[in-house]
Amino acid sequence: MHEKLEIPNPSGQSEELEYYALKIIQKPNIQKFNKTYNDQKIIFMNDAHVLKSIQGHPNIVKLAEVIPEGLVQTADNQKLHVDYAMVIECIRGGELSYNMKKFGRYTPEVAKYYFKQVVDAIAHMHFRGFCHRDLKPWNIMLSDDLDNAKVIDFSYSTALYHDEFENCSDILKGFLSGTKQFMAPEQFNDQ
Repeated sequence: MHEKLEIPNPSGQSEELEYYALKIIQKPNIQKFNKTYNDQKIIFMNDAHVLKSIQGHPNIVKLAEVIPEGLVQTADNQKLHVDYAMVIECIRGGELSYNMKKFGRYTPEVAKYYFKQVVDAIAHMHFRGFCHRDLKPWNIMLSDDLDNAKVIDFSYSTALYHDEFENCSDILKGFLSGTKQFMAPEQFNDQ
């Protein structure tokens, strides 16, 4: 049996989640994007910082806890020493990209329904002072019943305002984040 995890929300009431997922970084790590381990850790920590700062929207994955270092136990009882971990809501409906492949083209009504939820989540991020910078179907998950879209993966998010942006990591400032197929032309052309 699994343990229920209580997640506080901005209204002051606790919400129970029956399942949760771990997003971890540990040494040694496969070099993603040819970055050094320290760069990867900074990007991972940025993900946790932004996610913590934008909590409280139903279409953004919920963050339960951040573990700076320690042992975590997986569902199959393996013990992992992690350098950094995030305990997040487990969203089991799959990525939007997976569901698009599985079900084919969405009707205009369904597409608008998910689009509105994603736009609301991004508006919430902007209100809280952050820009996602890597929004694509792989970074949108659907709830178990496929009724709700939730934005995930804030690794390359940055502050919207100049003062806060100046304080962010140099790694994130110079990095052209995103996936070419989903970038606006002016972003791809560094405008």
